[in-house]
Amino acid sequence: MDDLKIEQKDAITNFYKAIKLLKEKNVIRSKIVFGDIGEFLATIVFKNLTLVKEKTQSGYDATIEQKKVQIKFSDSFDTKNINLGDPNMYDELIVILTKESSHIFKDDKNLKKDFYFYHFTNIEVKEKFKINSGYTLSKSKHFKMASYVLNIENI
Repeated sequence: MDDLKIEQKDAITNFYKAIKLLKEKNVIRSKIVFGDIGEFLATIVFKNLTLVKEKTQSGYDATIEQKKVQIKFSDSFDTKNINLGDPNMYDELIVILTKESSHIFKDDKNLKKDFYFYHFTNIEVKEKFKINSGYTLSKSKHFKMASYVLNIENI
């Protein structure tokens, strides 16, 4: 640790303080920080969405009325594919991308918002995102305009 610059030490310290604060404010519920932030943001946009209580729930993360909902979040500018899980395990899929994500639909990139929400039925996932190894969203397989957009100031 002696080799770290003071700015790096401060950044690491601030990161862990932020994690603690996010836990206290019920934004994150596990060590999967970005996934938890995505799930939290989904509850802001989809008012009738309820996160499952058990974080290890297999196949879906939330419900909207009686429908099982899988939530995926990505802010990666270099990830090739986003695994969409098994659409036989959920009824609906919400994909949340940040403005940094390489997966944003090209027409959405002009909007300059912080978060982009894409909402699919499991049938759409099966029809549009099937590959040999499962279901994925790739940079080259774009889909549609965002269903919702959100700026951090609006939360």
